[in-house]
Amino acid sequence: PIKEAVVGITSKEKAFDILTGEIKIDNPQRIVRDEEVEKAYQDLVMGKIEGNEELLSIMPISFQVDDSELTKDPKGMVGDNLFLKGVIIKVPKQNLKPYLALFKDCGIMVTDITLSSIGDYYEVKNDTFDADVSAVINIGYDKMDVSIYNKGIMIKYDIIEEGSKLIDKDLAYMYKIKKIGKRHSIYSNSTTANSGSRSTIVKAHIAHSIGRQVSNDIRNISNNMLYSIAKANRG
Repeated sequence: PIKEAVVGITSKEKAFDILTGEIKIDNPQRIVRDEEVEKAYQDLVMGKIEGNEELLSIMPISFQVDDSELTKDPKGMVGDNLFLKGVIIKVPKQNLKPYLALFKDCGIMVTDITLSSIGDYYEVKNDTFDADVSAVINIGYDKMDVSIYNKGIMIKYDIIEEGSKLIDKDLAYMYKIKKIGKRHSIYSNSTTANSGSRSTIVKAHIAHSIGRQVSNDIRNISNNMLYSIAKANRG
């Protein structure tokens, strides 16, 4: 049985702050170790979280030892002072109560809480993704989480009250899929089930809450695949 869990949540009410922390490197070798990095994180958030707030995440932007160049990983460097610049995400504590109550009723201890979109980011991150501004979009049935990352740092997060149920309607219109209860039938004058592996590019436009559009190419959807789905749904 599951005894402990790290819980990913969504929250409309959240705050992003860019903060700095600084500590003295006071071990005899003046080497930055895990202990010094942890102290830098602690200094960064010290006094920055109100009593009615909960810290969800700290995303480091850069470290610096004395006057050296900025780095993502300062461990092993030698100096007198360690500086940290990072982004913190915090939410109202009251927003966490339903999640904590649910897991308590299930007998599961919550060891940590984070935004679910951060977990989504680590599922897809790579060097190309982190090289520029990118978006992670998690589409649920009735809503979607949209998070914007600038070189691996989350700079924007929002919940859009539109989900896959609307995308289903768009695909049904584009591919002439007629809904019959929970089943779908495909009618098409331009394609047939024997059309081979010819692919179509579906251009899905998702309206962003600030008026922009996130455009996502859903590529390589073959007619055979659509036909197979329809056949399976007919039972």
